[in-house]
Amino acid sequence: MKLNVDFELLWARVNQMGAERLNIDVGEVWQDSDFEFDDQLSSSGIEVKLDELELEEGLLSVRGRQVVLYIPDQGSGIDNVLSAPEKGRKFHIADCTTLNEMKKRKRFERYKVTNNMSGEFEVYGNSKFNGVTEGVAALDVCQNCINMLNYKGAENLSKMDRVKVVKSFDFVEFFTTYSSLFKRLPKQNIKEIKKGYSADWDKISSSIRKSVSYSCQHCEVNLSSVKRL
Repeated sequence: MKLNVDFELLWARVNQMGAERLNIDVGEVWQDSDFEFDDQLSSSGIEVKLDELELEEGLLSVRGRQVVLYIPDQGSGIDNVLSAPEKGRKFHIADCTTLNEMKKRKRFERYKVTNNMSGEFEVYGNSKFNGVTEGVAALDVCQNCINMLNYKGAENLSKMDRVKVVKSFDFVEFFTTYSSLFKRLPKQNIKEIKKGYSADWDKISSSIRKSVSYSCQHCEVNLSSVKRL
């Protein structure tokens, strides 16, 4: 981007001092590398290894961005996944027991992270009929992740109700719920994520504040005497 700035007053002071004018070539044009990163993260996603993930309160993140993790390679089940996405490998939103088990087994498959909020994932696999096949599938969220975060009070729900949480999982609502923990919001649907909090925000907020004894986990100030703050 070309900048048009009037330096008339500056040059007037330079001339007043009798200083010599120098022409400076800054060389390469500066570009925001994060722009390309965010663009890819919110579209096709970025390949990572499990040990490259960062954690924030149990949530998955990469370079300060909240993300979800999934396996694009659906193997020989690709035909079923494309016709019935709930049969596919689940996507992860937290550092759950499933991911920890994979870490122990050192199963560094080709994972991808994304903060695309469309709810659809680019997948591929070996079709029985068409060889290597690619497509898009609305995969289900991992129930262990839901339980680990106690998302929407999952710990106190029946098995049937937890399944309902999985089936009704909404990406915009999910990213909105935890947006205050991250410096950067997802590039996609940024307006939607700023609209407000999830319906059960009061319960989530109260649970989190109680769990840390009303102490800020960054500056360590204790607000137990003024809980409203």
